[in-house]
Amino acid sequence: MRLTRYFLFSVSVLVMAGVCFLLPSVGRMAYAQQAGSTPAPKLLIDFNSPDASKQVSIRTDPAYQPIPKGSSIAVEKGALLVNFLPHQPGDADHPGLRIVPAEGKVWELSAYGHIEAKVTNLGTKQLPFVMQIEDGSGGLNNLESINVAPGETKVLKVVFGYQYNYEPGAPINTSHISEIFLFNWGGPNPHNFRIEEVKAAGAPGEKPFDANEIGYRPEGGVILGKGVAFDVARQVETNGAEVRSDADGALAVNFTGRDQTIKIKPAAGFWDMAEGNQLRIHVKNVGKSGTSPVLTVGTLQGKSREQVAPGAEADVAVSFIGADTASFSSSKINEIGIATEGSKTILISSIVLEQAAEELPNWLGKKPPVTGDWVQSFDEEFDGPALDYKKWNIYGVNNLDGNHPWNRNHNSLRMAHWSKDNVLLKDGKLILRVDKKTGPNNDAPGGVVSDYASGLLTTYGKWTQRYGYFEARVKLPKVQSGVLASIAIYPDRGKQITPQAMRSNPAKLPGDAGVGGSEFRLLDNFSYAGPDRISMALRDNLDTKTFGQTEKLGSIDRYVQPDKDGYLTLGLLWLPGSAAYYANGKEILKVENKRVSDVESYLKLSLILGGNNNVLLNETKLPADFAIDYVRAWQRKDLASPEDEAKPNQGDPDEAKN
Repeated sequence: MRLTRYFLFSVSVLVMAGVCFLLPSVGRMAYAQQAGSTPAPKLLIDFNSPDASKQVSIRTDPAYQPIPKGSSIAVEKGALLVNFLPHQPGDADHPGLRIVPAEGKVWELSAYGHIEAKVTNLGTKQLPFVMQIEDGSGGLNNLESINVAPGETKVLKVVFGYQYNYEPGAPINTSHISEIFLFNWGGPNPHNFRIEEVKAAGAPGEKPFDANEIGYRPEGGVILGKGVAFDVARQVETNGAEVRSDADGALAVNFTGRDQTIKIKPAAGFWDMAEGNQLRIHVKNVGKSGTSPVLTVGTLQGKSREQVAPGAEADVAVSFIGADTASFSSSKINEIGIATEGSKTILISSIVLEQAAEELPNWLGKKPPVTGDWVQSFDEEFDGPALDYKKWNIYGVNNLDGNHPWNRNHNSLRMAHWSKDNVLLKDGKLILRVDKKTGPNNDAPGGVVSDYASGLLTTYGKWTQRYGYFEARVKLPKVQSGVLASIAIYPDRGKQITPQAMRSNPAKLPGDAGVGGSEFRLLDNFSYAGPDRISMALRDNLDTKTFGQTEKLGSIDRYVQPDKDGYLTLGLLWLPGSAAYYANGKEILKVENKRVSDVESYLKLSLILGGNNNVLLNETKLPADFAIDYVRAWQRKDLASPEDEAKPNQGDPDEAKN
């Protein structure tokens, strides 16, 4: 099997500068014994000391205040007790506290490999707990996170030089550690927890590693079958069933009692099945009565449609399509379960990961999914020899010179600039590409230089529409690491509003006559998760007083089956007070909320480096391509406004000039 090593996590969504990015909410890693001498752990704060409270305070910089009213922190009984009350509009998105060295000094920790803290969840809901280590130099710092169940105690470790699920990250000056920042995500639940034993430990230069955290992509999708090595002793777990390997590599299974199952596991680590969207087994009933095989993959289950007669053969498949990623991830499968109903003896000849295709409804691409007096208002087939710059921009804001986690991967050395060379037309398709190429942002002399280039396309300042149906047919990047394909719709209030951050702000602004803006996320796809897993969301800032603090009005993250050509067709039906999201003609998310935008908006398509939360960028798999077959829009006549049209512009590829 081909080996792919990376570390996985689930994510929580934030928004910065109008672009969706994500931070991790789960991190789990064991540590191999490091070579060399390991010093005794060093306590960084003694909660039994009367001076301990001097080292602890609520973080008060603008991004982390105000803390929910009534919240408290206290040092008592040898621990730090923290109670953050439920998040209210205007409160910090992630309330946090800081622990600093005593007497205004820094910690000299060059003799150690990591910092750890023991946390106990005293509440009744799961606690997302995050710890960030800072050396006072600014920029991105080492950070990890865990989820802690009610009543559970866990130790969170941040290994120096690693971050976001223990991928190599920003270097940190271990001889000048200035602060430990501990925080949660704000939300409707109180966060009540206890922190103990904040200490430095481990040997300098230690590396997080655990063979159980290595992902394997089955070669050709074959897990069991002819020509594939399979170790029954290591890979099959039974609870009484008898299992042996047949001469041709098949598994002969005899269930000797009721309710028995077998579990098939990788030889080590876990399976990364992101390259497929269903798992299929082929079985033969070698028993004396009919049977119904049952296949389990994670939280998903499949069963043979009909009983398999003695001597007969059948396939049993489990599709990942439609699965909610909150409970299932095809990129991390620890085991496959197999059971039977009826006969107790079966022969399993193959277990194969497949990429199944979906037949699409006839109306797709031709009209909106609902009735009405509709007129097509936008049609881009990408068939021309060149882009129409009266319609599209390929340059724009990137914020590479700021501390922005989007469009960079784990640290400031891995960031991407916009370049015309990464916006391609080929065979009637638009290709947005990420590759390793040094150059200035927007190809402009004096632009911020980075070592990676990426592609952008927007209609900012050139075309807008309020309400209607928007549709795009796309092929997502192949499974790899480090990139994010995105389609979004942002407000465009017109040239009279400056700067762009306000012109495109998804919020209720003082000059808005109605509800204000929203951010429609028609697509977010982190490529490590595979070409079938998509996220869709509707977001907005609550108001200008809480600019930068966002709220999801609705979101979904799940697996969608592509068509026979490997494309997904994604749609947004935007009506007053309503937003419905479609995948391959099926509605999969609907949001009805009075805050759904009523502001003219523009289209944005991009392929970027995907943010700090993404798995580490794998340069050997570049370039990464995001293909768009078409972008179309329709408007219902009774909802049309004079601004729903192309805007006068200079036909320049730079949005700043339009």
